[in-house]
Amino acid sequence: MKYIYMKFTNLDVCTINASKYRNGGTSEKARKYINQIYTQLQGYIKEMNAFRAAFEVIPDKDKRLHLTVDVLVPKDDFRTKSGCISIKSIDIDNYLKLLIDSVMDFRHHNETRAKLNFVVQKLDINDKYITRLSASKRENPNLSAKLKTKDIIFILEIV
Repeated sequence: MKYIYMKFTNLDVCTINASKYRNGGTSEKARKYINQIYTQLQGYIKEMNAFRAAFEVIPDKDKRLHLTVDVLVPKDDFRTKSGCISIKSIDIDNYLKLLIDSVMDFRHHNETRAKLNFVVQKLDINDKYITRLSASKRENPNLSAKLKTKDIIFILEIV
């Protein structure tokens, strides 16, 4: 498998800035967000296993990944009434770190696993192999701004 496509739906918004308490602990908002990702990841176990198997046979010196992340924002949160990009649309660079770590790295936020009633499977690939990252946000008229959630398309490709 040369790439993996995953779509996460109805995720609460949590940026890297909102994920930590001042004392260094993980915030409740971040735990909820990470658990939402973990729960939805379990629908991609077969795809993740095939992708990981294809990646593991590549020699370390040749391993490279390209990641595309597309954040789908409710139309009413994407633009202000005057048509400008709204602050509610999300600060995309602050959103990426927690998302990428939650999907990829087996060492990140292991403490949340104990709160779930299943063993969390993730890609378990170090994100150091990401050599290109493309991120965008766009409006999605099918999402309700009242829910305050976002959908995310996550595409990881072996190059």
